[in-house]
Amino acid sequence: MTTMTNEKTRNLINRGVPGPRELMQARHPDLFSDTLVGDAPKFSKGAFEYHLETLTNRKQEYEFEHFCRKLAEKEICPNLRTQTGPTGGGDSKVDTETYPVAEEIAERWYIGSPSAGAERWGFAFSAKKAWKPKLKSDVDKILATERDYKRIYFFTNQFVSDRERSIQEDTLSKQISIPVHIIDRAWIVEKVYENGRLDLAIAALGIEDAKSEKISRPGPRDTARLTELEELDEQVTDPSRYQGARYQLVEDCLRSAILARGLERPRSEVESRFARAGRLAQDVDYRPQRLRIAYNRAWTAYWWHEDYAEFNRCYEEVERFAQGSIEAGELGRLVTLWQAISSSVPAGRLSDKDAKVESRRQTLVAMLEPVAANTARPNNALEARTYLALMKMTRAHQTGQFEQLESVWQEIGQIAEQSTSMGTYPFESLLYPVTELGKYIDNPAFDTLYEKITDTIRQRRSDGEAGNAYTERGIQKLFQKKPYEAIRWFGRAEELLIKEEYREELARALVGSSYAYERAGLLWAARNKALAAVERTTMTVLSGQGEILPPALIAVERLVWTELQLGRIPHILGAMSLADFIASHLKLSEEEQKAYADDRSIQEGILCIHLSRVPFGSLPSMTRLPDVLERLGFEPARMAVLFILGQEQAIRDDGYIPPGESPSFVQTFFERLQEQPANKDISPQPILVDGETSSLKSAILGTEIVVETPNNPISFGIAESLLGVLEAFLATSDEGDLLPHLERFTITIRASEHFVERLQLRFRDDSGNHAEVLHPANFAFTTATRRQEYMDWLRDSLAHIMGRIFVIRKDINTWLDKIAGEERGFSRALLLGDMLTFHGNVFGEKPRLRLTDWMEPGDREWEVLRKESWKPARMGGDASAEEPKEALKFGDGPPPADFPDTSQLKHTDRRVLSPIDLPLWDRAKWRATLFLHYPSYPYPPPVLALGFKDGQAGQAIFRAWRERWGERDENDALRVAIIRGISKRNPAEYAVSVGPNLQIREHGKKVLATVSRINRMTPTNSVNLDTFIAAYQKIGMFFLAPAQMMGTNAPEPFMQLAIAKRDIHIRQASEIGPNDPDMVALRKDDEPIVPAGVTDAP
Repeated sequence: MTTMTNEKTRNLINRGVPGPRELMQARHPDLFSDTLVGDAPKFSKGAFEYHLETLTNRKQEYEFEHFCRKLAEKEICPNLRTQTGPTGGGDSKVDTETYPVAEEIAERWYIGSPSAGAERWGFAFSAKKAWKPKLKSDVDKILATERDYKRIYFFTNQFVSDRERSIQEDTLSKQISIPVHIIDRAWIVEKVYENGRLDLAIAALGIEDAKSEKISRPGPRDTARLTELEELDEQVTDPSRYQGARYQLVEDCLRSAILARGLERPRSEVESRFARAGRLAQDVDYRPQRLRIAYNRAWTAYWWHEDYAEFNRCYEEVERFAQGSIEAGELGRLVTLWQAISSSVPAGRLSDKDAKVESRRQTLVAMLEPVAANTARPNNALEARTYLALMKMTRAHQTGQFEQLESVWQEIGQIAEQSTSMGTYPFESLLYPVTELGKYIDNPAFDTLYEKITDTIRQRRSDGEAGNAYTERGIQKLFQKKPYEAIRWFGRAEELLIKEEYREELARALVGSSYAYERAGLLWAARNKALAAVERTTMTVLSGQGEILPPALIAVERLVWTELQLGRIPHILGAMSLADFIASHLKLSEEEQKAYADDRSIQEGILCIHLSRVPFGSLPSMTRLPDVLERLGFEPARMAVLFILGQEQAIRDDGYIPPGESPSFVQTFFERLQEQPANKDISPQPILVDGETSSLKSAILGTEIVVETPNNPISFGIAESLLGVLEAFLATSDEGDLLPHLERFTITIRASEHFVERLQLRFRDDSGNHAEVLHPANFAFTTATRRQEYMDWLRDSLAHIMGRIFVIRKDINTWLDKIAGEERGFSRALLLGDMLTFHGNVFGEKPRLRLTDWMEPGDREWEVLRKESWKPARMGGDASAEEPKEALKFGDGPPPADFPDTSQLKHTDRRVLSPIDLPLWDRAKWRATLFLHYPSYPYPPPVLALGFKDGQAGQAIFRAWRERWGERDENDALRVAIIRGISKRNPAEYAVSVGPNLQIREHGKKVLATVSRINRMTPTNSVNLDTFIAAYQKIGMFFLAPAQMMGTNAPEPFMQLAIAKRDIHIRQASEIGPNDPDMVALRKDDEPIVPAGVTDAP
């Protein structure tokens, strides 16, 4: 095998060609030790000034020029080129000048001004005692070049007074219209001693009589490395630390090897640490982890130890572990090694035979092409295409096929353009190689590519800065208790931060957004944002990249809290288990560990509340759950399940109850648990996901949205996406924007074996409050087009469902400009709204969705010993009992100016009360009120019939009511009111109102929205009405029925759909005040009849 000892390599060394280690150290000094070890020079300031004064006596003009250029590179600008020419004030035009540098590099300098990268600056150096004539002469020579210099620097070894320097600089600058700067001995001495440049001066000026002393001082990087390495070594050698966490043990061993490498410890130590990591990884046998260890060993062998034989051997190991990978990032590591292999042959480091450049290239291409073709993962596919293109570029350059380069550059340019719409594409994988290649290529086509790259990176960085600013404002709004404004700011931040290089920043915005949605009462949006944050921060480790980002634990804890509020038991177990996994893999301080343990204790307490609320009929589904909870380490939750099953003796046997405690002890414990503050923030009954279907519920502006979904991952993912998208988009709209008119909207999801095309949203013809979603049973994103179709379907479904539930009160274009435009509503709802993908990325392709998914064949089945549901006696026998409701009272006068303050209202603080299905009523067209009487029956109840123009629609209205309340409306939920005396001009005129009964309302709601329908009747007399009222008062009930108006013929009633009612509200218009709900039945021009003697009519 050819190594560094061959003749060709020796020739390269002799010619001064840097080796891999020197190249890497120049490009990435941060990867190497910054400990200062060696001789520290000692030379007094006075001796140095004398040395400068006597330069010409020793004929050191050239050394002075060299020194000045080196010092200028450190203090003024780093981009100076070396000039050739006579020394000691000869006829050279300019001693040195700047060369152009890309803005993206110059903007990151900490030396001087970034403008030096774009402007030409000229420098002149003089050791002459007569510095004034030399200054004028050098400036004239620089001007004679006719180059576009923007600034001139003149260095002299002489002292120049401040006054003289100012005069000369001002005079020359005005004469030539170019700023001139004089750098004298005082400035030079100051920079050398105050900025630590003495070693540079001694070396450049060849000062031989300077003394030295040995020092070893770790720099800031090595100080941090040493601290971390010591902590890791202590943890790795602690046998009790990694119980059940072997993966993390391997990660820490790998990290210790990388730290030792950065500290430039002896090769034997570094290789031993890598060997330890590799040895332990065999036990874990996780292919992505073993690939990373092998990759780092290969990387170290090449760039640090320059052992090309070992590097070649490690390449084969990495290639073996990469076989079968579908992750472009993993294959990208192998591409990086291949590029080092391919450059080793022309450099003489490896023979062509040993390097096997072409065969290895073909193997890599065969690995990458299927990944690049998988458009179902567009970011991953584009990354794979990037590596293929870079390999083409490398090969064409090395084989001299330069005619192929332009087409490759065009391909890379197309990739750069496509990446702008792919937030998680790792743009750095494209930026670095193109930037490095730019040092060696001068070609117009490459210039075009370079411009595309720089434009893209500039936009991405600009977006990142703006996104971070929006996030900060969102957090400020949260602290100001303005969740809706926070949602607006976070939504704008998400759109800008969805880029690979801003994973942490995006996670921060998503977590903040989750808090804001929670405070707005929108738990599905809160949960989905939290899940997206978890995916962003954990995908690297879950996909085998090995890194857990610092915000991961915060994100997964947020997910736990949202799932606890939603009450889905399998999902709670999944989130809490993931939180434990993340916490065990992070190096938490003692304070952080305590905080996590405290949170976990509270979370388990809330889980216990959920488990103790399981209804009696569902207890058989929980008989094997105690062993599941014991396996997860959730002991309090296990006790709760045993208690609810009636296994109190088992609780005593396991030591949960102290010896000697009475049977009432555990009863009292769980009763007190129900009294905890969290009790009010969680669902009244948990979702076990134990049957065929589950109901997922949301409330938006008081309308309850219920999704009935089969218990399978696809249907659940669609349901979660749909609810989250609806909540996120409509979050910031209030009653001033939208009028909700449905109490409940139900969406039924069905998986179809025969429906194989695409998702469909369908509405029932006879009902505006029910929709159906059909999806293929094997629905999957096989291509990027399929996923985009899904996102388009979510967007369209959002619009259709919104149109069924709400009426836009303002101009629709004005409202859309605000929500979809200014607030980026579609973006905040849809950009990270695909829960099918996110849930799969976090919890795998086969998530434990159902309760039975958590159970194992050997789990014990506990008997249900209870005979009925457990009810806390301390809460009156019902854990969800409400306080008695007071009758509503309607205020006098105008409402307060700040009523209602919607900025502080949750969506769940509202409730829509509406028995009216607006689209159906609009179709039915209520035209008349009819009074019917059947004298053939003894004491027959009178009939109040609603006469509809469309009898079919009218019958559909009554069928829906009977489905809801049955044949008898016992509680007067459907309120029917007759308002008389509304017109002095026609005393027989009256109005009939049909709507909700506000006295029957849900406890705790702060805003009620009602929808009623009114019918005005203008008979010439009141005989029919009086007869109806008399019959009703005699019998104490009546029938409410639909009827069809038949033009000039008699109406046709549909008595088979009649609803029996005991209550009807008969009122006089003069009794109705301005805040009375029955005011809707009156018109502005009505002149109500005020009975004689009444003087205080409202």
